Amino acid sequence: MDRTRRNYLKLVSGSVTAGTVALAGCSGGDSTATEPASDTPTETAAPTDTATPTATEVSCEEGGETHTVLMGGAGHGPFYFDPIGLFVSPGDTVEFVNDTSGHSATSYHEDLDSSDVTRIPEAAEPFNSGILQSDGASWNYTFTEPGTYDYFCIPHKGLGMIGRIVVCAPGGPAEEGSPPDGELPDSQRIVEEGSVSWEDWDN
Repeated sequence: MDRTRRNYLKLVSGSVTAGTVALAGCSGGDSTATEPASDTPTETAAPTDTATPTATEVSCEEGGETHTVLMGGAGHGPFYFDPIGLFVSPGDTVEFVNDTSGHSATSYHEDLDSSDVTRIPEAAEPFNSGILQSDGASWNYTFTEPGTYDYFCIPHKGLGMIGRIVVCAPGGPAEEGSPPDGELPDSQRIVEEGSVSWEDWDN
């Protein structure tokens, strides 16, 4: 387990109440709760030494590893990204590889003609491999901005070919609701397991 993921899991598991995760220390990508007061207080309460945290800072340590996501499916499908869920560190590169021909890795972002919604971190740049036509063709993208990235295959989005990548810790528009074209693993599961294979998710 890499240090960024271990630090995040340690911080989250130690929290009793839910809080906003503040992603600190990182910066798009490169292609290639209070307690109620008493109604009738009789004395002034002494201040306590500790307070319930409302935010958890996560240190995003730079990575540099390369991960592989296969893009597959033909005929009547199913069409898939494998793994469908992947955890990476800022600076890690994902190589999207055609297991069969005719797929793309394209982020949900309103600036792209193929998407009506944005489901990547606000500070991140949208990415689009374009359609890779041949078997074995690949495209690399380096993730630098922390948060949750949902993406799809342009020709097969309507058939549920979507995926999710969590960089450092979950966050951003993708955490605000379900994706429009299918179901994805919960981001927390992705962080805990490191990756979620298509086979495990489909079954």
